[in-house]
Amino acid sequence: TADLMASVQRIDREISDARPVRQGSLIAVVSAKGGSGASFIAVNLAHIMTTHSKARVALLDMDLQFSSLSQYLAIEPEHGLLQALDMAEQLDSVALDAYMAKHKSGLSMIGVLQDEMVLTRDIPMERFAHLLDTVRHNYDRVVVDLPRQIDDVAAAVYDRADRVLVVMQQEVANLRDAVRLRNILVRQLGLSEDKIEIVVNRYDKNFQVELADIRRALNCEHRDPMLVPNQYRDVSESINVGVPMMDQHRTSAVTKALMQIEARLGGSSTNAAPRGAISRALANLIGA
Repeated sequence: TADLMASVQRIDREISDARPVRQGSLIAVVSAKGGSGASFIAVNLAHIMTTHSKARVALLDMDLQFSSLSQYLAIEPEHGLLQALDMAEQLDSVALDAYMAKHKSGLSMIGVLQDEMVLTRDIPMERFAHLLDTVRHNYDRVVVDLPRQIDDVAAAVYDRADRVLVVMQQEVANLRDAVRLRNILVRQLGLSEDKIEIVVNRYDKNFQVELADIRRALNCEHRDPMLVPNQYRDVSESINVGVPMMDQHRTSAVTKALMQIEARLGGSSTNAAPRGAISRALANLIGA
């Protein structure tokens, strides 16, 4: 009997090893310039993926000093990123779920707790990388809200990203910083251009910086930027009451634009840099 059980366990391990490892798509969202609305975009895309596409979605708030995504969802996390990292090597799907804050829609979120002050140097990178991979293996979609800085934490996210959404507005300073950020991602970190999507938030066709200017400056004449119209009152109300646009203003033009973006993100880039290439490029950039 013992020999039989050993044989069954061995066969089960072999089958498990041969089975493809599930890996959810990862979408990084970052502002070209502070205040462009990347957090709003990240939260609402994750919510639409959960409610409209019925996906199992994890939302990661990587603003280590001013974590705010929980306010957009009116939830109060009991556990945070640091607590999850302490147990990262032991995390399985059940343990991971316990560290996630839950929205009533089914969306799961994790970030730094409101009363914590965290620096990049406080993040153990091997554990963070393991946490990212564990999240991807347990969720269909992973949306990461990144602050506008290049460091080891951001590199680990970019290294695994299927798409990177650069959120900007129609201002000269925004456009300049979007060009700079895109150049850093492509030239210094080796990110594939095909992975980068431009999101123009609060778009108005009558603004001085026109869509043609954005296409030309960001070299995206053959792939239109994603546009989210300017409906300040609806968006402000959604943020202030902590209710996502899909629930608060389902018929809003902003909600419809976000749904179109979510549909466009259904696939992932096949022209990806080798795993680890971005982290190595970052190390070379810092050491230069």
